[in-house]
Amino acid sequence: MKKFIPLGIIANVAGFLEIIIVTYWRDVDLFANEYLPFAEQIRVATTIEATTIIVFVIIAIIAIIAGKNFLQRLAYFIYIFAIWDISYHICFKMFVDRPPSLLTHDIHDILFIILIDWLDPILFPLICSSSMIFIGISLIYFQERRGLSKIK
Repeated sequence: MKKFIPLGIIANVAGFLEIIIVTYWRDVDLFANEYLPFAEQIRVATTIEATTIIVFVIIAIIAIIAGKNFLQRLAYFIYIFAIWDISYHICFKMFVDRPPSLLTHDIHDILFIILIDWLDPILFPLICSSSMIFIGISLIYFQERRGLSKIK
């Protein structure tokens, strides 16, 4: 249970660093629409998506290191991913001032895994991430305090 605070800090830092990279490349992409050839625009968009994938892999590695068994690794991954996602959205609001409110319908990749744009209030991924934090903490709690060894 002592690992949640440092893992939460790492997840927040990851969200902050990713949004800096994404914001920079997003600005380059907006500028590039008029001046760069289409191949360069594709390179910029690919760089933005690659950043998310790299962060995703780093989160998985941290969860593997933090956990003692599969269930703990899964719980830590869920927890770190959820904190990172919330941090990403908060930093996106700070740097880009988007969306205007939590109820604004916004196009985004749901949980950054499914490569389909979803149009829904930005509040939806924040609710999902909050639920994931609860699930991750609960799994660790029940394993460490109640002796849960596997999911049945």
